[in-house]
Amino acid sequence: MIQSFKLLLIVFASCIMTDSYAQKVVVDGAGRVIVDASAIPHTTVPKARRTDATASSAGTNTLGNLSSKVSDEKVFQKFEVRKYDSTHELSWSNALTYCHDLLEDGGGWRLPTGRELSLMYLLRYELLRDANFILNNSHWSATEYDWKFAYALSNISHSGHFLKDSHSAYARCIRDITP
Repeated sequence: MIQSFKLLLIVFASCIMTDSYAQKVVVDGAGRVIVDASAIPHTTVPKARRTDATASSAGTNTLGNLSSKVSDEKVFQKFEVRKYDSTHELSWSNALTYCHDLLEDGGGWRLPTGRELSLMYLLRYELLRDANFILNNSHWSATEYDWKFAYALSNISHSGHFLKDSHSAYARCIRDITP
């Protein structure tokens, strides 16, 4: 399974790569770290911030469910990356709650989808410079693999999906930037 996820990550990275990195990391005048993905296939429909999935059942496959495959089809056009990971590793469900409940700078935070987390990994060196993206941490995505697993990305092994209820990883929260 891990090999198939590595292949999926490579294929995804190849599909979104364009000459000279069309997607970019910018720091705005307020010091916010923004990933601009507007030059690759993206959505302008704000992502849900919650899931109806649990540790023992998969969530619905709708746009209203952050952990769904349909929510993972496209990245949001521009999103802010929080400058810090969670202070400790969390279970998947606790990582979802952590980001949702985070009130920093007015709230609105969520866990990134699998594609958004993959994009963050591709831009990891820019995020390391601008947002303290720790290269040796594993991070949860909101996207479920199935009822028992959710996608996480290990910056060490460059792949992975883990048991939602028994593995821990860090949360790096993001929030949609809407006009």
